[in-house]
Amino acid sequence: MAENTKMVPAVILGGHVSAIGVIRSLVVDPSIPVILVLPKNAWATSFAQFSRHIDRYYVYDQDSSIIQIIKEISNEYGYNPVIYPTGTDYYVKILSRFYKNLKENCHLPLNPDNIEKVMNKKYQHKVARILKIPVPKSITFSTSNLDEIKSLEYPIIIKALTRNRFGQNFRLNVLTNNTDLKKFYRNTSKIINKEFNILQACEVIPGADNQLYSYLAYYHQGSPKGELVGRKIFQYPKSFGQASVAENQTDFEDEVKKLGRRLMQHLNYHGLVQIEFKFDKRDKNLKLIEINPRAWSWIRLATDSGVNLPLIQYYCMIGKRWPNTIQSQKKRYYARGDFVIRNTLKRTSSDLLFIIQNITRIGFSKFSIRDPLPEIMFLAFKFLRMLHYKGAAEEASLA
Repeated sequence: MAENTKMVPAVILGGHVSAIGVIRSLVVDPSIPVILVLPKNAWATSFAQFSRHIDRYYVYDQDSSIIQIIKEISNEYGYNPVIYPTGTDYYVKILSRFYKNLKENCHLPLNPDNIEKVMNKKYQHKVARILKIPVPKSITFSTSNLDEIKSLEYPIIIKALTRNRFGQNFRLNVLTNNTDLKKFYRNTSKIINKEFNILQACEVIPGADNQLYSYLAYYHQGSPKGELVGRKIFQYPKSFGQASVAENQTDFEDEVKKLGRRLMQHLNYHGLVQIEFKFDKRDKNLKLIEINPRAWSWIRLATDSGVNLPLIQYYCMIGKRWPNTIQSQKKRYYARGDFVIRNTLKRTSSDLLFIIQNITRIGFSKFSIRDPLPEIMFLAFKFLRMLHYKGAAEEASLA
């Protein structure tokens, strides 16, 4: 039975770029109360709290506090809120860990039977091989089998198997030769012993950033309710980063959807998902890179393309009918301004020129004329931090 949409709140966990994208997607329905849950002492990465579209926000100081906050929201509004984990997999892991304690108090966008596995890159590639979906050659390793990395061809990318810890320092390391490998060996104990037990080493598929394609979707109990295909045009950092500029119309659209559906239906997936593939020109195959089981940084591109995935999730979870959506035939782009500036300053890509040429078709990650404060506060923080570092450097020079 459908709940009264006037009072069912949407609770967004996290406050960075992907959270802003979810907020601006949900505001299409002004009856939805939008609530943020943010980590204590992390305002510098929680710019979504300054959005004019949120009703309120809560701050937590430990994982268990998130659970208590969700229950308080449920009791106050009288309806179970719809939950949106954003950022890394950190919030997905918390929801999984406390699933039994939470399931009666909110709408959770995950399949408790396998979500812990789905967050693991080794498992993702294992499932892909079962389904005969190509993947790059990779190994998992710890301090006991470091030499197995030598079985791969350079360049090699080292990644954490999961990204589900708050404040996780290690993200990736790229090795291009034996010198890089020796340096990595020297630092391995710091990474493995302090942060992880196991890492993944993977051969890098050659090709530019615009060979990265993503299946973007919301699945409800194993069934796709909204989907589209996007492509990165530029990244920051180049080759191994997040989307700096992305687009909605791509080559291989049918093939990407086919592969994405096969993976999601096999996993009986439930929730928002981004599945990234890269086209390998050597054998003409799309190969699975990773599965991100939550809202991703450039989710607003889906909304701008006519497939409002966060709103589809909301309506599906409260039992309200949502008409079938079809990806717009109009070309749309996503851009993240701070990444564009960094790439321009480093002269690693032509992001800025591209944006100038396509400005009328671009939706920005943080900036919006109707909701400017998140971008303003982000820029203010960056400016203050620059002054702080400059002052510290001058003080050091006088010491």
